[in-house]
Amino acid sequence: MFTRTPNFALVTLMILGVSAQHEGLEFSLVRTESSTDDKLCSQLICRVQGMSVFIDDVTISKASVDGVSRKLMTTSTNSPESSIVGTTTKGNGTLKDNSATLFIDFLSCESDFIICEVTYTDGSNQKENAFMIAGLGKHSKFLTASQNRIHKNDGVTSTHTKVVSSKASNIYSPELWHLGDKIIKIEDKFETLKDRLDRRLNQNIDTVNRRANTLENSVLGRVSSVETDFSSRFSRLEDRVSSIL
Repeated sequence: MFTRTPNFALVTLMILGVSAQHEGLEFSLVRTESSTDDKLCSQLICRVQGMSVFIDDVTISKASVDGVSRKLMTTSTNSPESSIVGTTTKGNGTLKDNSATLFIDFLSCESDFIICEVTYTDGSNQKENAFMIAGLGKHSKFLTASQNRIHKNDGVTSTHTKVVSSKASNIYSPELWHLGDKIIKIEDKFETLKDRLDRRLNQNIDTVNRRANTLENSVLGRVSSVETDFSSRFSRLEDRVSSIL
């Protein structure tokens, strides 16, 4: 990640990317964020090059931590050019000479994860899947934090932020479960801090109320004492005036 400020414009770009080679694939996923462009939240670029395998299709999807995903755009050998134009996304993709490039602009910042998935045919004529996951907005830090952590699920070993392949029915589950656990832990920590803050605020409010009541009682006592003293002096003054008259 780095921040670049060009001399000709006050624009800040944050660039996050990861690339890897995996079983005959060259796979890269790059996301850029603009912190000053109100019309663009981020841009995603997914590039896949088939080296010793044949690329069938490449798909970009949005997925939430509960595993629900929605396809945004697919480029395939049957449809080598694709595009998407929506209220929150726009982009295009091409697949040519066993190489695919997909671009998507995200016009609004959302909390879903973005998945670039490739279906390919290997040398044994078996179809397999590989994918990369990029966080969008605030979830990007979870991917960085989980880098190089490996786990197994249904016999499939996956390494976060690197290419993952699987023949399972839901290839996103291992990654999304891990990221979901991260979110739950952070939410729990936030709730704990919130409870502590609420207790501190309530204690401070009680202290302020007690001090205010003490001050009020003290002032009322002083006022009452002054009133009593004034009444006593006024009565004595009346008595003296009456005696003179």
